[in-house]
Amino acid sequence: MNAPKSPDSITVAAVQMEMRRESTVDDFKAHLADIVRQAVAQGAELVLLPELSTSGLLATHRDVDELTAADMSQAYRDIFPAVTEQVTAIFTSLAAEHGVWLAGGSHWRQAEDGTYRNTAFLAHPDGRLDFQDKLHLTWPEVDLGTTPGDRVALFDVRGIKVAIQTCADIEFAEVTRALVVAGADVVLCPSLTWNSRGATRVASSCLARSVEQQVFVVQSPMIGTSDIPRGAALFGKGYARITVPVDRSFGVNSGVIASADSTNEAVVVATLDIDKGRRSRVDSDSIGMRHARPDLYRDLLIEMAH
Repeated sequence: MNAPKSPDSITVAAVQMEMRRESTVDDFKAHLADIVRQAVAQGAELVLLPELSTSGLLATHRDVDELTAADMSQAYRDIFPAVTEQVTAIFTSLAAEHGVWLAGGSHWRQAEDGTYRNTAFLAHPDGRLDFQDKLHLTWPEVDLGTTPGDRVALFDVRGIKVAIQTCADIEFAEVTRALVVAGADVVLCPSLTWNSRGATRVASSCLARSVEQQVFVVQSPMIGTSDIPRGAALFGKGYARITVPVDRSFGVNSGVIASADSTNEAVVVATLDIDKGRRSRVDSDSIGMRHARPDLYRDLLIEMAH
C-alpha cells in the first residue's frame, strides 16, 4: 500500500489495456491484478481502466467461435449481466488490497429497472462502490439495446472531486462545464473506439476539455482485439494520456503531461497538482473559466430554442 500523499496532489494511472480473450472470470481477474500491481509499483493512488474493460469475457460464451455480429445483442445479455457481481467484487477487492481507488472502466450491466447500461464503476479502498452510467451512446450501443444514463455524479477521492465521462461523453462540453462549476478537479475518460477517427475525436475532446474547462483529464483506451465476433471483430484504438490546462500555471504547451508511446498494453502515470489546477482557474493567462459568461449562454440558448 502506498503512503498517503498531500490532499493537494494525487498520482493517477491511465491504463492502455489490451483486449484479450478472457476464457474465465479468473483470467480477467489475473489480468487486472497484474495491471493494478504495475500501476501501484509506479506510485498510483487512482487507477483508470478503459471503457468496457470486461469485453474479453465474451470469450466465456459456449459458442464463442461461432458468434457473428447478429449474435452480439443476445451474447451481451447472456454474458455480462450474469458476471456483474463477480466483476465489481474484483474491482473492490483490488482497491482494498492495494489501498487505491480503482475506476474499473465500464461494464455492460442490467440495472434494477431491467434496462441495460454501460456503467463505469469507482471502487474505494474502504470497500465502497460508486457508479456512473454512460450518457451519450454510439449507434452500436443503441443497437445492443443499451439505455443512456440520466444522472451525473461527482465522487470524493480523498478530498479531490472526480467525475467520469465515458468515451463519447467527453465530446459534450456542456456536461464537463457543469461538472467543473460543481467542483470537479479531475475528469476520468475510459474509452473504446474502433477506428482512428473515433480515437482522434475522444483524444481531441479530452485535451479540449482541459483547455476550455481548466481541468485535469485522464484517458484510458482499450486497444487491440479478441477477434470476437467472427467477421466483425471489435477492435480498440487510442493511446493512454493525461492532460492539463494549457496556461502559465503548468507551462506545458501541448497540454499533455503523460502519454503512452506504443500500441502495446501500457500504464501511464503522472502526479496531478490539484491545488495548482484550482488556482489556474482564477489566475491564468488563459481566458478560461473566470471569463465565462453563463448569462449570455443561457440567453443564447433560449433565443435559439425559439
